[in-house]
Amino acid sequence: MIGGAMKRQKDDERIVYQSLAMIMQFGLNMIVPICLMSALGIWLDRKFDTSFFTIALFAVGAVAGGQNIYRIAKGMCGAEEPRTAEKTYSAEKPRTAEKTHSAEKTRTAEKTYSAEKTRIAEETRSADEIRREGGRDSEGESAVKAKTASAVRNEDNGDE
Repeated sequence: MIGGAMKRQKDDERIVYQSLAMIMQFGLNMIVPICLMSALGIWLDRKFDTSFFTIALFAVGAVAGGQNIYRIAKGMCGAEEPRTAEKTYSAEKPRTAEKTHSAEKTRTAEKTYSAEKTRIAEETRSADEIRREGGRDSEGESAVKAKTASAVRNEDNGDE
C-alpha cells in the first residue's frame, strides 16, 4: 500500500513539474520575441528620431510569439502543423532518400530474381538435354531434378 501511494505521489509531482515547465515555456515563447523586437524598435526609434518602429516591431514580436505558442500547442495536442514550402522541402528530403533506397532495393531484388530465374531455366534446359540424350552429367540427372524442384519451391515461397 505504501509503495503505491508513494508512486502516485511521485507521479502527481511529475505532472505538476511538467505543467509548470509547459507554462514557463509558453511564457518565454511569448515574452522573448516581444522583448527583442521592442528593444530593436526602441533602438531604431532613437537612432532615426522616430516613434513608430517600437510599436510596429512590438506587433511583429507579438505575432511571432503567438505563432510559437500555436506551434507548441499543436505539437502537444498531437496534431500536425501546417506545412510551409521550406518545411515540405526539408521533410521530403529523407523521404526521397528512403524512396531512392527502396527503389534501389527493388531493382536489386528484381535483378537477383531475374538472375535466379535464368539460372533455373538453364538448369531445367540442362536436365531436359540430359534426358533427351539419355546420359548423365557429373552430378546425375536426379541431382539436377532435385535442385530444380528445390529452386521452384523456393521461388513459389518467395525465398531469395
